[in-house]
Amino acid sequence: MKPIELRFGILCAPLKEQLEGQGVALAPSQLTKYERVRSSINYLRIHRYITDSASNKAFRKLMQAITGDATRSRIIANEKEE
Repeated sequence: MKPIELRFGILCAPLKEQLEGQGVALAPSQLTKYERVRSSINYLRIHRYITDSASNKAFRKLMQAITGDATRSRIIANEKEE
């Protein structure tokens, strides 16, 4: 299984597009939640409410959450194919 690569910057493509480009699908409710979290972290970073290191840590946690959900959705999809 190839690792998921995502970009979280302000000008980056939405998570849905990035994930679909890698053959990963998440539930719409999950995508909405993760997009809101991404936007919130970027907002706080731009307006200097959090440091760069704090935002990097937050993005790492976001990536772990997305990866965990994507892995579960891949497992479920594989089980349905068999």
